[in-house]
Amino acid sequence: MENEPTFLEQYANNQVKKEDLEEFIKAFTDKHPDKPVWEGIGLSEDEHYDLTHKLRDLDFYVFKRKYKRDIQKLWVGCYVKFIYQMEPETSKPHFEWGWVDVLDVKHELARLQCDDTFQGNRAVTVRTADIVEVLPLKERPLVFYKTMICGECKKCDEESDGFPRDCPKFNFFNAIKNKQSHDIEFIVEYYKLMNGKCDCGGECHGNDCECKE
Repeated sequence: MENEPTFLEQYANNQVKKEDLEEFIKAFTDKHPDKPVWEGIGLSEDEHYDLTHKLRDLDFYVFKRKYKRDIQKLWVGCYVKFIYQMEPETSKPHFEWGWVDVLDVKHELARLQCDDTFQGNRAVTVRTADIVEVLPLKERPLVFYKTMICGECKKCDEESDGFPRDCPKFNFFNAIKNKQSHDIEFIVEYYKLMNGKCDCGGECHGNDCECKE
C-alpha cells in the first residue's frame, strides 16, 4: 500500500474527480479491509470527519498540503495565519489571520478573533492543524478597541476600522493606526531577515552586513 497514491494525491494531479471518491472508497475498503478509509484518501481522522460532514472539501486539503507547518507552540493571544474555507460548495480555501482567544485542553481546536480582513469583529473556531504559522505580535484592529472603550458613542460605524476627524478619541485611534502601519513595515523587514535577505540584496549578516555600512 505504501506505493499506492492516495486519492488526494491523484486529485491534486487531476487524475480523478471529486465524484470518483465514493467508488474509490468502495475499492479501497474491498482491497484493504483492515485499513481506515481516511488513510487511503490521504487524510487524518479529523480531516476525514470534516470532509464527510461537508465542513471542508478536497480542495481545502490540496491547498493545505502545499504549505509547511512548523509550529512548536500556540498560546492565547498569539497572532496566527490559518487556512479557512467559508462554505465548501461556494468558496475556495484561502488564508486568514487572527488572534487565539481560546484553546481546548488537547490543543486540537482554537477559537480565533479574526483580523480586519475577515471583518474584525468575527470569531471562528478552527482546528489547530489548520493554523500554519505564528506571526510576530500585531496590534488588534480598531474594532477591538471600539468594543472596549466607545460605549454608546455612535459617531461612526463601530464594526469598521475607520473613524471620523471629529471622533472624541481621534488622537487615540490615530496613534493605533500609525502603530499598525509600522507593524506592517516591521513584519516585512522581519521576513527579509528570516529569509536571508536584506537591503544589500544578498545574504544578511546582521550588524556586520554591508548594508549597515
